[in-house]
Amino acid sequence: MADAHILVVDDETGIVRLCQVVLERAGYTVSTSTDPHHALSVMRSHPFDLLVTDIRMPQMDGFELIARAREIQPEVPVLMMTGFGTIDTAIEALRKGVNGLLLKPFNNSAELVETTRQILEEARQRKDANRLRIIRPLFDLSETLVAQTSPSILLEMIRFTIGRFLQADGVGIYEHCDQTYQLLTGLSDHGNQPEVAVRNYLDDIGRRGTVEITEAQTTERLELAEWIREHGWGYLLSVPVLKSDHTYLFIAARSRNKPRYNDADVDMMTILTRQSVVALENARLYQAQREALERVKESQNALVQSEKMAAVGRLVASVAHEINNPLQSVRNCLHLATRDDIDQKQQQEFIELAQNEVNRLARLVQQMLEFSRPGKGQQEPVDVKELIERLLGIVRPTLRDKHIDLVLDVGTQLPKVPMIRDQIQQVIFNLVINAIEAMESQEGSARKIWLSAEIEERQLVIRVEDSGPGVPPDLAEKIFEPFITGKANGTGLGLSVSYGIIESHKGTLRLVPPQNASGACFEIRLPVGGQDGERFIAGS
Repeated sequence: MADAHILVVDDETGIVRLCQVVLERAGYTVSTSTDPHHALSVMRSHPFDLLVTDIRMPQMDGFELIARAREIQPEVPVLMMTGFGTIDTAIEALRKGVNGLLLKPFNNSAELVETTRQILEEARQRKDANRLRIIRPLFDLSETLVAQTSPSILLEMIRFTIGRFLQADGVGIYEHCDQTYQLLTGLSDHGNQPEVAVRNYLDDIGRRGTVEITEAQTTERLELAEWIREHGWGYLLSVPVLKSDHTYLFIAARSRNKPRYNDADVDMMTILTRQSVVALENARLYQAQREALERVKESQNALVQSEKMAAVGRLVASVAHEINNPLQSVRNCLHLATRDDIDQKQQQEFIELAQNEVNRLARLVQQMLEFSRPGKGQQEPVDVKELIERLLGIVRPTLRDKHIDLVLDVGTQLPKVPMIRDQIQQVIFNLVINAIEAMESQEGSARKIWLSAEIEERQLVIRVEDSGPGVPPDLAEKIFEPFITGKANGTGLGLSVSYGIIESHKGTLRLVPPQNASGACFEIRLPVGGQDGERFIAGS
């Protein structure tokens, strides 16, 4: 430690001058004083790595100087010089925590230099050991802090941790914004909020870097002094941390009856606050991403619902026709049942026919309502065969009106598959409607749709194929992109929304080569197993 700063105090000017010359030649920076009171004043302004002092001085003896010096700099090592080298003197020096004892006059200058070197080296080793003792638990602590993703909970964890590690009676965490420091948590939670003068002082210490503030240093700032006295604090340790254009200020306060902060405390506070800021920034980023994801989910759900209603709208004409037929039948049956020229048995038959038509109408309306309303958004084991049958109840009138044959191949022993029911139903519905619309311009040939569902390698495979013209080659590679459509009045969102739904179910939606004709064939693959790999069996 040749760059160490040493303070030499002795009432003999010659001794002071000799020590200064010898130590400066050895590469040390040396300050001197012949007045212990002046030396203490200097120590309040400048930290020193070593105090060299005589025992016997007229204004103040060396032992008193050491005690008062360590009130200012608790860990400063001391080399004591004396011309009265007795056993009692040595014992007293050890009791006072003196690190070395040197007899005057020196036998040679090398003895002073060597003793100084040894004391500084031992002090450095003690400081390194303290740092190591601090760092080990802080590494474990950093994992706990970084794992917390809630900023509000994390702030309280940081506050509690600083208080425990620093033995602080009060901890405040501030963030610099709007040209001043705003309290995030701590300190004033148990007292009055700092006034403007105190906040200005926070701006001041935030610019000064890591500092310790004692009660005695606040006499010129009456508002701050009153604030400190109100809480019974004696020492404040403040550490500003700059991160991502944000400045955070941490303050740890100790009461008057506790010791001052030492170098190990400062190191601990510095490391802990830096880790805390990294954890806090991560938590805020995570929260922002979580909120953004929620907004995306809300937008996705709105888009899904919008596309669902658009698909229903494309069936309105057929559905209206399907509703009108039973209504007309009901009206005719009721009209006939009220005629006077028919017997009671015929009247009963007409009433039963009307009831059957009403029931059919109610089922159709219920199916439409169940399809159009928003779903629960939660996965559950679903009977795939029953899901497809309910969906076909909606589209069969359209298939019949447009003279389209449906070839259905759904196994009777399909397992229940975990899914969000209404979302998967919507995907299949969209694919069937697309197949119907793809064949609208087709004339003079049979129109067919093949709908199948089977299990392949622990996956549910659903295919929808049509006998239409197929997907043009220039659209095939980007068919699932938003706003890509081959229809004159299409939105280009149906397949994109469907792709997103299947992907969110950890499945795949692909355009595959047709198996029965030359039209388009879309294939859905969904995992059959649950979260733990169990299998949902139909009827279980």
